[in-house]
Amino acid sequence: MSRSPRRSRRSPAALTALLLALLPIYAIGYTTSAFLLGRAIVRPPTSRFLAFLAGWGILRAIALVPGLGILAWFGATVFGLGALVVALWRSRRGPVVGGAPLTA
Repeated sequence: MSRSPRRSRRSPAALTALLLALLPIYAIGYTTSAFLLGRAIVRPPTSRFLAFLAGWGILRAIALVPGLGILAWFGATVFGLGALVVALWRSRRGPVVGGAPLTA
């Protein structure tokens, strides 16, 4: 007589704990995206806080549209985390020697 393989049941508490652990990472990505969006609108002589508030206000206004809110949250989170990864990558590489000058 063969036994049927036992199915492993995943605990809902484990899934909840995983999502709660990822929550700060999502918040960091969303905040970074809000700052970068605001910085694109509010130019550098003004404060960073005003740039963040402008970007955050735009993202919150988009989030008021049903269905579009979750897409905006996901897109902003992915974009913000990607921007942080690129910044980290460039900071670890060091300065570029003999590269072409940047023009605005």
